[in-house]
Amino acid sequence: MATEANFVVEVTPESAQDFARLSGDWNPLHTDGAYAAGTAWRRVVLHGAYSAGLVSRMAGMFLPGRDCLLHNMRLRFVAPVVPPAALAVNGRVVADNGETGSVAVAITDRDSGMLYTEASYDFGRHRHDAEHPAATAPAAVSDDCPEDGWVLVSGASGALGQAVMRRYGARAVALTRTAEGYTPSRSVTPASVAAVVHCGWPAPDNLGLLRLEDVASSVGHAVAKPLELSIAAARLLRDYGREGATLVLVGSTSAQAGRHNWRMPLYSLGKSTMPVLAEILGMELAATRQRCLCVVFDVIDGGMNAGMSPRVRQMHADRSPWQRLLDADEAAAQVAWVVDAPGPMASGGCITLSGGALP
Repeated sequence: MATEANFVVEVTPESAQDFARLSGDWNPLHTDGAYAAGTAWRRVVLHGAYSAGLVSRMAGMFLPGRDCLLHNMRLRFVAPVVPPAALAVNGRVVADNGETGSVAVAITDRDSGMLYTEASYDFGRHRHDAEHPAATAPAAVSDDCPEDGWVLVSGASGALGQAVMRRYGARAVALTRTAEGYTPSRSVTPASVAAVVHCGWPAPDNLGLLRLEDVASSVGHAVAKPLELSIAAARLLRDYGREGATLVLVGSTSAQAGRHNWRMPLYSLGKSTMPVLAEILGMELAATRQRCLCVVFDVIDGGMNAGMSPRVRQMHADRSPWQRLLDADEAAAQVAWVVDAPGPMASGGCITLSGGALP
């Protein structure tokens, strides 16, 4: 057995939503950007227990690995994790007599080296009866390109991203954040992609622009980085898209004047770039006979809006002639309608899909 192991995990505000769905812990510090904006951290903080899952991964996959029988785990939270962040998980065997052992783990920020969590665990080893065959691993998903092409989805863990993934089924491929931008979660080849649907976006907060403590960092997180990732999504389409492939940028009515009274100004500023970006990329992608357009949604039920109070939910429902919030599956159906409509005429355009909701 190795005596040391390490791996890196990139976490985003969507990671906190995923953990909340799994654990049932919807504490607003972890899941409500508007609430978190009023705290010392200004943004959502990742659940401390998320670290326990990373320590479990170290035990079950690395030290000792497959035959691990975890006896106990000890955690000390040194500093909160404020996504997005790249977590470096480093494990070191402290003792091992062949039957039992102990491992020390440190979870740090990959880029700054900040220590987030100190942990340790004790383990034994389970035995596998050879008379009972091990469970067969799930069959690998085929990388054969579907006839209609792949649909790459950023922010695939969010409400809209999940709905788009469901909509396209076997054609859908989640995009994973990297230091450079995005990478597909499976192998794709040039001219195999029919669309890139860019749903990924940082969770909003309601901190006023004049209350920002670190303007450069806040603008970088909420405006510059999302713009950078949008361009990265366009490059993926250019490099792997077939002729007629479409990049869909997701805008928001929060970028337009309305009853929200600019409650989430950085989110509004970031989303306000999407229609203009669609025009620019629509022109540039025409060189490769590909399209880009922006779809603008109003408040969608679920995801970052899951923590709305009943009063706020009713307020938004009252703005709609449908007297309800439209959900992520309905939004995904409209995305598919845009993607599946052939021809270049919509490229560079911006389509507001608010269901007729008042501003």
